[in-house]
Amino acid sequence: MRNDRECRDKDHEIDLLAMLELLWKQRAVVFVIVFLAVALSLFYIVVRVPVYEAKAIVEAPAQENISQLNYGRGGESGLPLLTTGDVYEIYVHHLLSESQRRKFFESVYLPQLSEVQRRGAVEDLYRGFARLLQVVQLSKSPARYSVSVKLPDPEQAALWVKQYIEMAEVAAKAEVLENVRSDASTRAENLRREITAERETAKRKREDREARLREALAVARSIGLHRPLALSGEVAAELSPGRVGVLSYMRGSDALGAEIESLEARASDDPFIDGLRERQVELEFYSALKILPSTIAVYRQDGAIGVPDRSILPSGVLVVVVGSLLGVVVGVASVLMWYLISVAFLSPDNGNHGKRRRHGGGDSGQVL
Repeated sequence: MRNDRECRDKDHEIDLLAMLELLWKQRAVVFVIVFLAVALSLFYIVVRVPVYEAKAIVEAPAQENISQLNYGRGGESGLPLLTTGDVYEIYVHHLLSESQRRKFFESVYLPQLSEVQRRGAVEDLYRGFARLLQVVQLSKSPARYSVSVKLPDPEQAALWVKQYIEMAEVAAKAEVLENVRSDASTRAENLRREITAERETAKRKREDREARLREALAVARSIGLHRPLALSGEVAAELSPGRVGVLSYMRGSDALGAEIESLEARASDDPFIDGLRERQVELEFYSALKILPSTIAVYRQDGAIGVPDRSILPSGVLVVVVGSLLGVVVGVASVLMWYLISVAFLSPDNGNHGKRRRHGGGDSGQVL
């Protein structure tokens, strides 16, 4: 058994030496394959199109950037104050929305394609565009997003990044301002209804007062009381001009008639409605509320959008080194594979070895 193991180890050693000898003999093949790999690497370096990546990072705006949005909000207005998170959330929604990407695809990407490039299916073109423009969330707290564009033209890549984040900004500002206008319009409508209701209430109270005064005037005239009696205490308080009760006739027909004429000649009850002027001023404020888009910001940009000056593709030296290593691996593997195939199928000893296995103990068979 020991002899068998030694034989097997010797066979393995012989096989290894044979393979090394074969590699040396076939070194020309390996060199040719390495040469072809290096040539292909150089050809790739010459014909490849450089790709540049422009990038911008956006985050939530500062409180001062949205201060004008909170005019007339909070307190007794019933309108909640807007936070930077509320505004930034709307911007991020447009930044990530499919409709925003489609709009940019149709208005910016497609027009710069040639007629030949536009002949393909729209969905295929859109998938190619989606690989060029990426929006990635960098962190959740604070929420920061990266907008990047990869193009052969570095200036165009930087321009696309700027256009995309500004397109999202325009849409977000429009939505934010529309929400603010809607809230202001609702508040104005509520104030308008309150004012109308108070005016109607004041009008009916005035009519009721006139009716009571006419009744008191009729009583005063029927008893011939023209001037008020000199009274004191609770009775005098009951006969004060601001009150109309069962004893109002005691004020006399002259005073009652004069007050009725005054009420009938009143053109408006507004001066006599408490708090009406404040509500009218508030109504004018909400009706005329207008916020310019240029006075607010829905995001902040972290740094400027620079024009990239270095391609994101690997350097030429790295391509040549990787190509050379791959050529060596492929060349050695090819020679060894041919060696194994030749040993397994082309060696003349395979047939004799098979015969010996089929006629195990061949000498003893011949003796018999």
